[in-house]
Amino acid sequence: MKIYDSSQNIDKILVKTINILKNDGVIVYPTDTVYGFGASAFSKEAIAKIKNLKNRKSKIPFSICVPSKEYLFEKVILSDTIKKIVNNFLPGAITLILPTQKDVLPKCLYSENIYIGYRIPDHAFCMKLMKKYDKPIISTSINLSGETPITNIFKIVKIFSKKVNIYIKDDELEQKKAPNISTIVKVSENNKLSLIRKGEIPFSDILKSID
Repeated sequence: MKIYDSSQNIDKILVKTINILKNDGVIVYPTDTVYGFGASAFSKEAIAKIKNLKNRKSKIPFSICVPSKEYLFEKVILSDTIKKIVNNFLPGAITLILPTQKDVLPKCLYSENIYIGYRIPDHAFCMKLMKKYDKPIISTSINLSGETPITNIFKIVKIFSKKVNIYIKDDELEQKKAPNISTIVKVSENNKLSLIRKGEIPFSDILKSID
């Protein structure tokens, strides 16, 4: 399988990647923390492929990358608390599980019939892809369910081979000795914050931002 470099011939890679997303394909792409499996958030077929690749039995929905803060604000049940967190920490290494308006995104993305996990990674290629595609894509790390994320693109290709339609390499990710992890925070319907997973952004900083 050919590996594409995220810093070279970007326009051609974006066109190829978006064509794959539009046709129920699966991509491996770089984010600000680790490589991710990606697919159109509106493609049940592609989401099923990613679940199979990860051997994922859990019914917990995948998070999504969205094109912009404005896109996120249009979908969620907006509050001052959510606005403050989003404006302070996105783009960045944080996943926000937020109450979302009914039926504005595919049902398979919702947990508890109301919550969806959102990301806007602070990564040049990823942000260009999201801006050009202008639709949400699945955001989940490259690993078998419950195992540590794989951080080397050549190992990823060796394991998943032709089951993925395109592999996009990033030099900064390749140089990391250990995977970074996004902080996961849930904001409830009554604006209470819960730390779901520790990560790059301290939970204390997030709490301070809403004081």
